[in-house]
Amino acid sequence: PHGPPGRGLLTGAAGFWCAQRWRGRVGPLEGPSTGVVRGPAPATGRARLMDALRAQGLWQPRYHGRLRAVSGDLSQREFGLGTQGFVDLAREVDAVLHAGAWVHHAHGYETLRAANVGGTLEVIRLACTGRWKPVGFVSTLDVFPRGSPPGGDAWPEELLQDQPPPTHSGYAHLKWVAARFPGPA
Repeated sequence: PHGPPGRGLLTGAAGFWCAQRWRGRVGPLEGPSTGVVRGPAPATGRARLMDALRAQGLWQPRYHGRLRAVSGDLSQREFGLGTQGFVDLAREVDAVLHAGAWVHHAHGYETLRAANVGGTLEVIRLACTGRWKPVGFVSTLDVFPRGSPPGGDAWPEELLQDQPPPTHSGYAHLKWVAARFPGPA
């Protein structure tokens, strides 16, 4: 027997990929959900979430009471929420899906580091604050070698290499660092 769905936290909640996760029974909307969204106030973040879902034709009225936005910044310690806000958020959620990142293929490593590696570290800190919470981590295929995955259509995590794949993208390099070594980089 399964209990009621847990309360999920989704980083990068207003992005294209995340909007797809809010849909139907896929993703955190099986229970009450909170999205971390860049914006000056929770109302702005909530509007961004709703706009992202509407833009993709995914908004459903049943989401209204189950969707909450937290205005946060992955590049800041404690998402910029302050210690009490961060602790309160950690108490509210049962699981985290970390899909947030600053996606910009023209920017270099140093420009993107705080949001992409630092944000992953903050997600891990949140997951370890209070009771432990499971974390799902969304990355990019750029962290794997070029070519087709062996024996199927998915790359197993075990094939993540010890050295970053050759790339000219600071974004791809940072996603490899966050996936492989979630520590200071």
